[in-house]
Amino acid sequence: MKIYNAIIQLIHKYDKEPYFINCGSCEDFANDVVELAGAGEVVWTDELDPDINIHDGHAVILYNSKYYDAECPRGVCDYRQLPLIINQDKTEYHKAMHQTKSEDKYENARCD
Repeated sequence: MKIYNAIIQLIHKYDKEPYFINCGSCEDFANDVVELAGAGEVVWTDELDPDINIHDGHAVILYNSKYYDAECPRGVCDYRQLPLIINQDKTEYHKAMHQTKSEDKYENARCD
């Protein structure tokens, strides 16, 4: 719960939709989560998979073998399940029109 609570707290502090935190502020956000939670480490998706199709990579939090970011506060076992990775081929307009602040939006994209 450390990481989850830190992510939720920081989403409110950043005052942006989680998608927009992930697009431009992911490194700062991931570092802030690790610092606030006192746990986890920041890793880059392009270091996990050099063929991943995200401009300049995406900074995520790795903690207890799960990956977290602003859109996925509950974490996933495989970084490829992160919403930003899953939705990377959708248009910017589509992404912007379908964002919510609900931390449970990706409830099914997690592992227990």
